[in-house]
Amino acid sequence: MAEISFHSAVKYNRLDDLKGQIDFVKDKAALNELLVTACSSDFADESMLEFLISMGANPNSYISRLIGDSTYFSGTPLQHAAGHGHLGKVKTLLRLGADVGFKSPSNSSVLNSAVHAPHDKAEPVVKYLIACGAELNGDEKAHTSPIWSASRDGKFKLVKILLEPERMTVCLSGMN
Repeated sequence: MAEISFHSAVKYNRLDDLKGQIDFVKDKAALNELLVTACSSDFADESMLEFLISMGANPNSYISRLIGDSTYFSGTPLQHAAGHGHLGKVKTLLRLGADVGFKSPSNSSVLNSAVHAPHDKAEPVVKYLIACGAELNGDEKAHTSPIWSASRDGKFKLVKILLEPERMTVCLSGMN
């Protein structure tokens, strides 16, 4: 089998291919970038996240890549998983120590990332993060509150959920 790149192996959930090459990755920053790739991918599953974290990737690493004057991507693995609406990955990251209360340098929260997920995927992620204690408030002046973002994006069902959160107790008590 032809050797594939680390990012392709992660993105397309080719765990066996990655296991054969990962011993060469000694740089924790590279592992953290691979973890963000897995969290953003529609193909990588929770086993990929577990493997990368077991190899030393940090579920709380904040990654920001600058290209020219604009940010290519930034955030934690949890923000990327939440922002893509990957509920299973959100659950896995929280179980493995990701911080639900993290805020980026621009004061954007994990819950704010979840609000930006595709319409059909955002609601369960938002509800789960609220149940896990995610911060509901943001910086209104900087337009980083989840309620402001949901309202701006026309996601009024999410606005209602954010205004009247049901305090569920299912977060880390074994709900899969």
